[in-house]
Amino acid sequence: MNKNFNDFKKIFYNNYTDVVSLAVLGNNVYMAKLNLTGDLWHIKNIEHYSLEEFLAADSYDILRNAVLKIGCKDLPVYIGLSAEWFDTFPCNFPAIAVKELEKAVYWEVRGNSAISKTCYYSYDYEIFPEANHVEIYTVEKDFIKKLCQTSIAAQLCPAGIFPQQDSQYGQAGDDMFWFSWHEQKIICRVSIEGQDVPPYVVALVQNILLRNGQLNLLPENEKPPILNWRHIMPLGMGLIMLPCIIFILFSHFTVLEAREELAQQKVAINNMQAVIDEKNLVEEQQADIQHRKDVLLALNPKRMSAHAVLSNLGSVYIDSVWLDAVKTDENNDIIITGTSLSYETLEEYTEALKKYYFPSIYLLSGENEKDAEYIKFNLKIPSNR
Repeated sequence: MNKNFNDFKKIFYNNYTDVVSLAVLGNNVYMAKLNLTGDLWHIKNIEHYSLEEFLAADSYDILRNAVLKIGCKDLPVYIGLSAEWFDTFPCNFPAIAVKELEKAVYWEVRGNSAISKTCYYSYDYEIFPEANHVEIYTVEKDFIKKLCQTSIAAQLCPAGIFPQQDSQYGQAGDDMFWFSWHEQKIICRVSIEGQDVPPYVVALVQNILLRNGQLNLLPENEKPPILNWRHIMPLGMGLIMLPCIIFILFSHFTVLEAREELAQQKVAINNMQAVIDEKNLVEEQQADIQHRKDVLLALNPKRMSAHAVLSNLGSVYIDSVWLDAVKTDENNDIIITGTSLSYETLEEYTEALKKYYFPSIYLLSGENEKDAEYIKFNLKIPSNR
């Protein structure tokens, strides 16, 4: 669990692994590059300057060249100050929560006449069962600003300024020493002779231990951000874009599904249209059949069908009488056109039709053709036959 949390902190918190450390010990300034590889810190390229030389404006080029030479341009720089450069104000508070202790220290600084308003302050504390022991440290603002100005001129990024603390160290292996302060502990590779680590090396390494505590004398607005926005911003953008991407993909597949459904509906509509066309054709045929049925049903029982009329006409046979045509007029009456050799045979034929089948038959016309020995006649059978 702790390992996972530490991995999380490495990603989202600015816990720099390549840093520059400065130690201001009296009138001497030591500068070195520290690099974390795995769990082991390495200290490299230790430079030494006098404080006067370090703060002089005409030395900025020298510092800038040194920074470029050891490859630490734009890296965060942590600065440790020896006791000559800060004042200490010990005080005790009742056993209160850490958050309340922060407020108590603030009001102590505001109300302590010995603490100048021209100073920045930080503090460290130890918790005891009945009280909290606090050490308040103050440094002149002008001195802090001068150190920051020089660091920026050397193309470094001020990240913390700390009052030097009492710390412990011991050998952890060949050229390796452990350093501890409070509950923090790191291991650093230091190339020295013997087992005694020089004070300036201890001061340079100690800045790594102090950087995550309350001892940073930089004003809040000048401290580096705690969160690593270079990692958080892409992740945040990814989290913002994720719903958009999901929505776009959902819309894309929804459109594809809608298009497929639309294509299926078009096929169904075409099939339905074919069925409708076939249905209309069947209905037309049925209507035609129904019309024919209606025509037949309109004939009452006393009426003969056209087939029956022709059949009955064909069953009456008289010599010397021939039928030329049978048709209907606009009143649906049957008109029979024929030829007879004489009026007598025509009368005989008419009487036969009246007797057997058509009692209401009428002779419309009957006359001799010119220069002919036969008679052309027209008979009428009414529609109510």
